[in-house]
Amino acid sequence: DIVEYEGKPAVVRNITAKGVKIEFLEEGSTTIVDFKEYWSGALKKLEKPESVKAYKVVARDKTTLYLLDIETGELGEYPANTRAVSVKEGDVVYIIRLKNREYLLTNYSKSGEHAEEA
Repeated sequence: DIVEYEGKPAVVRNITAKGVKIEFLEEGSTTIVDFKEYWSGALKKLEKPESVKAYKVVARDKTTLYLLDIETGELGEYPANTRAVSVKEGDVVYIIRLKNREYLLTNYSKSGEHAEEA
């Protein structure tokens, strides 16, 4: 699920014994929201992303990821920012569009069940 926590969009990664583990879409950092905070409404579920596209990384340099849309075969680019540090050629990544912004994820499941962390 896509949620908002402290005003920032995040994706739920899993439920632990301590709480709900989320990954912030902007910077990629993770945190655990404890159950008390969760039940108080600290996590707000956001609408479904406007789009989710899977891409294969065909090349990269210091500033750019070069992507191949798996569904359409179209080529695209994405900035090689802090979210893309561990991404390498041959990896599959996902770009989700939410509130007119695009975010890169290294794993994402449209079914609502998220893949394990990278």
